[in-house]
Amino acid sequence: MTETTAKFTDLATRAAEGAGFPTDSAVLFGRAAARHLADDGNPQAVVRALGDSGDSPVLRLPLVLEDLRRASGAMSGAIELTLHPDDTELALAYARLVPHGAATLENAPGMPTRLRVEPGEGEAPALPDRIEVPKPVIERLTALAVREGVS
Repeated sequence: MTETTAKFTDLATRAAEGAGFPTDSAVLFGRAAARHLADDGNPQAVVRALGDSGDSPVLRLPLVLEDLRRASGAMSGAIELTLHPDDTELALAYARLVPHGAATLENAPGMPTRLRVEPGEGEAPALPDRIEVPKPVIERLTALAVREGVS
């Protein structure tokens, strides 16, 4: 089903809060979830990220963004950070929330996946007005948002 990006972002944020994540992490997750789906990412990655409020990309990827910000102020050239295996599906969506030249995932055989960010003054890509979201994803996010009375 097609949903407005703003409505989906709000729903994903409320679902993250309902799943027990801190508000700051939930807000960033809502934006990243919309970016992920706008970039044709796997919708189930959004649902899986909300499965464990103590061990999740929702908690780790904001820290990766903070590390990138700090590293970009201290270094020149590309920055690479090793990702937790459960974070790879959403990592580019989070990286695309902040301005930079380009972000890619590096997958060398036998090595953990790394997020590589090229320096640059580019703007974060704009989101479309509407995104495609499978009905089961909407239903799951709605259930999480309502579960904790976040509506």
